[in-house]
This record gives sequence, structure tokens and C-alpha cells, in this order.
Amino acid sequence: MNWLVLCGSVVAILALAGTAKLLGLGAWTLDEGTARQVAADTLPDFEPSSVVIAEDGASATVRSIDGRTASVHRHGAHAVARELGQAGT
Repeated sequence: MNWLVLCGSVVAILALAGTAKLLGLGAWTLDEGTARQVAADTLPDFEPSSVVIAEDGASATVRSIDGRTASVHRHGAHAVARELGQAGT
């Protein structure tokens, strides 16, 4: 393998990664409104009442009016919700 080609490829990859970081691509955090909306849209009959966001903004815990709990987290460019269960069961 030609060392010049290898070094050129590494430089090109680092340049693309740096450009993506400067543009803020791929870096997003969950907010309360998004966590509520994802939980309500994903889970049947889920009416969010309270939301706790993680410090890094990568996940949230959402409680419903009837005591159900959901975990909302980033999954690539989207957010997904999973029901954890009901309090006291």
C-alpha cells in the first residue's frame, strides 16, 4: 500500500470529521418538549405529566398521568421511547 494514499485518506477523514463538528452535525440534546412528544407519539394512551432530563441531554425519564414510566433516548438523528412499567408493580 502506498503510504501517501494512506496518509491522504487519514487527513481527508479528519477534515470531514472536523467540518461536521464545526457545523454541529450529529450533536443534539433532548429537551422537555421533545421527550414529551416522543413518549406520547410512540406509546399508546400515554399522557406525559413530568419529565426528568439527564445531565448530558441524551436521555429522559417521562412519567404519565396514570403512573406509567417511559425512557426516551437518542437513537441516531431521532429519539425513541420505551415503556419501563407502572409505579408499584
